[in-house]
Amino acid sequence: MRRPLIQYLIIILILSSPLYSDDNLLSDIRIYNSTSEKIHSANIDSLRILTERDIREWAGARGLVLIPDRAPYIDNRALYFTDFRGVIPVESLKRNHRYILQIDFVKFKNLHFNYLSYIKLFIRDSSGSEFELVQLDKGELFDKKMFRITLPRQFTYDGSFELIFYEYSEVPGMWGIWDIIIYPESVDIESIGEIEPEITDEGMQHIFKIFQ
Repeated sequence: MRRPLIQYLIIILILSSPLYSDDNLLSDIRIYNSTSEKIHSANIDSLRILTERDIREWAGARGLVLIPDRAPYIDNRALYFTDFRGVIPVESLKRNHRYILQIDFVKFKNLHFNYLSYIKLFIRDSSGSEFELVQLDKGELFDKKMFRITLPRQFTYDGSFELIFYEYSEVPGMWGIWDIIIYPESVDIESIGEIEPEITDEGMQHIFKIFQ
C-alpha cells in the first residue's frame, strides 16, 4: 500500500521541479518579430513595420477583413519584406534537438484577393547549404490554421541557421508576419498560454531610430 503513495510523491516532486517550470519551457522558445534587432540588421533596406491599425485600414479598402495577431505572442505589429526577399537569422538553439517552426502570417477573411502571389521558404545552415522547406500560395493568407512545419535536423543540429523568404508577387510586401516562433518538438506550444511582449513603445521607437 505504501509503494503507490511513494511513487505518487516522486511524480509530484518531479513535476514541481525547475525542469518542468514555465520559465524553463520559455527558455527553449525563440521568438522573432518586428522588434528583433537581428532581423532589422539582416534586412536593413527592405523591412517595413506596420501596426494592426495600418493593416486593417489597408485591408478594409480592398474588401478584406483582418484576422488579428494571435497567441502565444501578441504585440499587434507585423513585419513586411519590401524587396521580394527576407532573411531571419536564428542562433543559440540547443544542439541536436528537433525543432518546430511556427509562423503567424498576417491573414484575412474574404477570398476576393486577385493578386498573384506566393512565397518559397528556404533554410540555410551554418555551412551555406540551402534546402527548400515549402512553397505557399496566396491561399495560405486565408487559411485560419497557424502555419507549422518541422525543421530538418541536419540543418539545425548545431543550433544556428537562417530562414530565407523569397516572394513572387506582382508587388512586393504582400506577405506580412506577426511573429515567428521556433520551439523544440517536445514543447506543447498550445499549452504555454500568452507570452507577454518584452519591449515597450519607447523601446520600439529606439529600434526605429537605429534602423530607419
